[in-house]
Amino acid sequence: MPHILILNGSPSAESRTGRLLDHFAEQLSLDGWSVNQIALRTLPAQALLSADLDALPLVSARLAVEAADAIVVATPVYKGAYTGLLKAFIDTLPHRALVDKSVLPIASGGTLAHYGVIDHVLKPLLAALGATYTLPGIFVLDSDLKTPQGVHGFNAEIVERLENARLALRRLHRLDADAVPETNTHLLQYES
Repeated sequence: MPHILILNGSPSAESRTGRLLDHFAEQLSLDGWSVNQIALRTLPAQALLSADLDALPLVSARLAVEAADAIVVATPVYKGAYTGLLKAFIDTLPHRALVDKSVLPIASGGTLAHYGVIDHVLKPLLAALGATYTLPGIFVLDSDLKTPQGVHGFNAEIVERLENARLALRRLHRLDADAVPETNTHLLQYES
């Protein structure tokens, strides 16, 4: 069974990004993925900021990256960039941490002016880490995440973009359409 890791770069415990990722994780699990999620905000701040590579939560998180066949890197956009939390975590990864992995960048922002973060900031970062295949990213406006709508709590356009990404990951990793596991979603949290 292929493994996918979802990295949530939001510093907020009640994040709209997190709600979107929980929905996506559920859909991926139904496809046969073993899904792990790491809310980066649960990693110890002191270890992240000092790049303490021996801190057990950081070791565990890096091992999760290493074990993943695919990775979702998600972040809200602040002042035209990904979060400092995501940056601090990325800085703890080995230089070629994403070699042999497919990666899906997801960003949410307050205005369409933040749309370029995926192509001009996240994708070059992922390429520098050796991502073998970076899927077209998904950008979501914060206003589309504020109030639940539609069947899955998101508007039809967001659901369609997530579905397209899910299908692309499925094709890339040749998942059997009939493989429907009981449940494969794990949330990895670290208390400081």
